Amino acid sequence: MGVVIRQSFWSTLIVYTGVMIGFLNTLIILPRFLEVEEIGLIRLIQANAMMIVPMALLGMNGAYIKYHSSLKLEPKLNNQIITFQLLVILGGAFLAILLAYLNQDFIKALFEEKSSAYNKYLFITIIIFISQSFFDYFITYLWTQLNITFQNYLQEIQLRVVSLLIVLLYGFDLISLQWMIYLLASNYLVALVILLFYVFRNYQITLDFRLGQLKREWINKIIKFSAYSLTLTVGSSIFLNVSYSMTSTYLGLEENGILTVCIFIVTIIELPKRVIIQILAPILSENFAKNDREQIKKNYTSSSINLGLIGFLLMIGIITNLPDLFAIIPKGEVFQKGTSLIMVVSIARIAGMLLGVTPELLTYSKYYKSNIYIMIVGAVAMILLNIWLIPTYGIIGAGISILIAGLISQLSRFIVVLVKLKLSPFTQKHLILFLISTSVFLIISQTPFNLHPIANIMVRSIITVIIFGSLAYFLKVSSEVNAIIHKVIIQITKFF
Repeated sequence: MGVVIRQSFWSTLIVYTGVMIGFLNTLIILPRFLEVEEIGLIRLIQANAMMIVPMALLGMNGAYIKYHSSLKLEPKLNNQIITFQLLVILGGAFLAILLAYLNQDFIKALFEEKSSAYNKYLFITIIIFISQSFFDYFITYLWTQLNITFQNYLQEIQLRVVSLLIVLLYGFDLISLQWMIYLLASNYLVALVILLFYVFRNYQITLDFRLGQLKREWINKIIKFSAYSLTLTVGSSIFLNVSYSMTSTYLGLEENGILTVCIFIVTIIELPKRVIIQILAPILSENFAKNDREQIKKNYTSSSINLGLIGFLLMIGIITNLPDLFAIIPKGEVFQKGTSLIMVVSIARIAGMLLGVTPELLTYSKYYKSNIYIMIVGAVAMILLNIWLIPTYGIIGAGISILIAGLISQLSRFIVVLVKLKLSPFTQKHLILFLISTSVFLIISQTPFNLHPIANIMVRSIITVIIFGSLAYFLKVSSEVNAIIHKVIIQITKFF
């Protein structure tokens, strides 16, 4: 895990730089220059595109990670497999576009009553869908090269900076709403072109169309695991995006705009996990290939305690600062309706952080098929809960759906890993972490801060970090984090 932390340092820095840009864009610029309905419209276009990306990928990216340790030893075979998978993705994209075209009247009918503005931009959803499908495949390739920095730069900084500039153009009446949406879609295409140039320039990839030379054994393995991976990515896309579509359908674009901003706030909690998983996924694949159970156990426990530590700290900071945050962002009184939503979804995110790499353990173990059933149940639960709870309780219903469906999936995976692999990430340190988190939350939430909202956030956050960090350090919750702190202290003392 220490290696993972060192390798992910720059990516973490990039991701949180992206968070600051995203904060500026989502919580300041968008509410300042766009109506809440327009924010909801943009998110709906993006969410629907991301939800159908798996129909093009067809699990090919997951299969490449699964077998990369063997493919990297045979460059010719590697190039043929990549070519084969790209052709499959192209075919999947064509099929998805054809199905959308044939069912466009049905799709439009879903949104006509509450979110009719979306129906003018169905083709924009398709453009983003195609761009993101190939983008996702090639960032998977970079993961296998243990290179996550460049793709994080593209996703977290470039896409967000350009999006921010496009919104500013609209905000200052230099372009229309229609052109803003067109340019936002083009932003995804530009990112894909840059990624393709980077990959083909820096890595020994040559498209090899002599697919007749591929052994049937390899094609069967790729297709078999891709089918499994497809189910997971479909389920994941539903989890991440279906609430936006269903909120727009049942409640309208304004409520979807509120949901968009609130979910962005909560997403900050799980960003460290995204970075670490990008590094750990190929490492875990190799650990299972070598049957290195000791290293698997070590990575499992360390990922859980470290991600849990960061997650609790971020959750405390977010929830205790919510009143002041809504006081400073434009239209904060509107978005404040999502306070309960943020609290509910935060619980789901913390559960995911504490369970660390549980989904990846199942993916690369011989019990990977159980993931299919878990994901199907979770996805169906998410849809049914949304159908039931959103019309009844509004956007808090979407939050409750995310919490319940998330816990069903996360706990189911944990039980399978515990029973089948005899692995658990939990130790006494987790109890200590929970007690620290509870104590710090109670102290901070009950302490009055009567300064300007920005000053309140800064002072409250600094105090939270000092108290939480000191308790975690002296009670030795994480040896990896303590080691990093020691190094920082040594570097600081060199200046004195």
